[in-house]
Amino acid sequence: MLALDDNPAILRLLRRALSAAGFAVTVVSTGEAAHQALQVGKFDLVVTDLHIDGPESGLALARAASQCTPAVPVVVITGSHSMSTGELTDWSHVSEVLLKPFAPSKLVSVCQFAIEAQRSRSDG
Repeated sequence: MLALDDNPAILRLLRRALSAAGFAVTVVSTGEAAHQALQVGKFDLVVTDLHIDGPESGLALARAASQCTPAVPVVVITGSHSMSTGELTDWSHVSEVLLKPFAPSKLVSVCQFAIEAQRSRSDG
């Protein structure tokens, strides 16, 4: 799993919660590092903040993940309530949206759901 956030505290939370749930987690703090990791690694899920500092956004990473073979599901985490979940998922190839603040258990369940949904689509 690839996790991107430019907030060190959120990145630690992602690593801790997802590792405790048994996921192998690669964490990065910039969009550039995330794109590089996506090019060289194989991931079953991308978790990204919607708004990150720098030229790359979480949505740009979601689009890049959707172009991988096979496509990598994406969970976007955001504190922004301005976009509806339907708009975000239809527009940017996002599997799930998780609004901040969130409980670690909710993060884990959303990630598990996104991975299982992708597996079901691939098997079908």
